[in-house]
Amino acid sequence: DAPLVGLRPAGRRRLAAAALLAEAARRPEPHYVVADSYHLPWLPYHGNAHMDHSFLLTAGPDGWHVTDAYRVETRWGAAEPGEHVLSERELSGIGTAEVVTLAPAPPEPAAPSVADYDPEPYVTAYATWPDRLRALEQLSAETWLLARARTLHAAHRARCAGRTGPTEAERAHLAAWDKLVEQTYLAHRRVARGRPEPAGAVDRLAELLAA
Repeated sequence: DAPLVGLRPAGRRRLAAAALLAEAARRPEPHYVVADSYHLPWLPYHGNAHMDHSFLLTAGPDGWHVTDAYRVETRWGAAEPGEHVLSERELSGIGTAEVVTLAPAPPEPAAPSVADYDPEPYVTAYATWPDRLRALEQLSAETWLLARARTLHAAHRARCAGRTGPTEAERAHLAAWDKLVEQTYLAHRRVARGRPEPAGAVDRLAELLAA
């Protein structure tokens, strides 16, 4: 978000793997890249699941340096933030990727705000979707994103208020979201093993969205 981080997208290009690496070699600064996680060998999604995934790519003397801040638990293992050095062969399977060029933009401080919306249709869609395995798989990813968004929002609120961190009430709220992330992940894993879906995850989602 340019008003908050002082950057704006200045251009987007979709490049084949060879052209992407040539571009990274030509320009020494980090490149913001979005590619299919299925083809990214440092992720547990590699060879398992398709989704857009962003990372920073830089050419180095010992290989291609990837910086990835993503953290999540998956059925194939954990994705952890880190830096990776890969060979050209390891990155050749990317196929195509989008390279986003960023340019400086004057930061515009924005006051924290909360959108007023009815969460019932969102919650009902997950509660009633007949394919429970697919619903819980998606909900597991969604709750992780929602928890991260609320953590960032709490940090922004604290900064705007001149505080060093969230209030006790905000910490409790964030902890409840973290618990829901764990709950939905475990529910998904349970159903994936052919066991009954445990109750409570969708109800807890509704409570937290309304809080």
